[in-house]
Amino acid sequence: MGALERMGLRPRATDEKPGSPPGPDDDYWYEPFHVRSPSGVRVTADIAIKASAVFACVKILAEAIGAMDLHMRRYLANGGVEDAPNHPLEEIIRYQPNQRHTALEFWETSILRTLIWGRAEAEIVPGARGAVDQLWPLHPELVRIEEM
Repeated sequence: MGALERMGLRPRATDEKPGSPPGPDDDYWYEPFHVRSPSGVRVTADIAIKASAVFACVKILAEAIGAMDLHMRRYLANGGVEDAPNHPLEEIIRYQPNQRHTALEFWETSILRTLIWGRAEAEIVPGARGAVDQLWPLHPELVRIEEM
């Protein structure tokens, strides 16, 4: 077993040269466009995050960005910006997005998913604090995006 197989990666089993166009019966046509690299190795978000270098880089970025002190801000008529400490979302964004996660955990998760999957979604739950009472992170692979 080679190094690629130990990392969960497997070279493309084909007689084609890397960079040559896929044939009509190739599985390429049934996969999302981003899953094969020019070398022919299949790369997905789940495979990439298992690589220690990718995981370490994503972890550092997610922790650093997630730890930033977030505030709601409002734009002023003169073009300036000021903090909006009484905004209804201030507590949710800055301290407690939901009953299970701290703001740090929520934002670290969101940044990690953005870096690996290219997007992060959260379910908006109305409740006692208004139209947005809680934000629950959703796994990107469980969300279907529909254009209207």
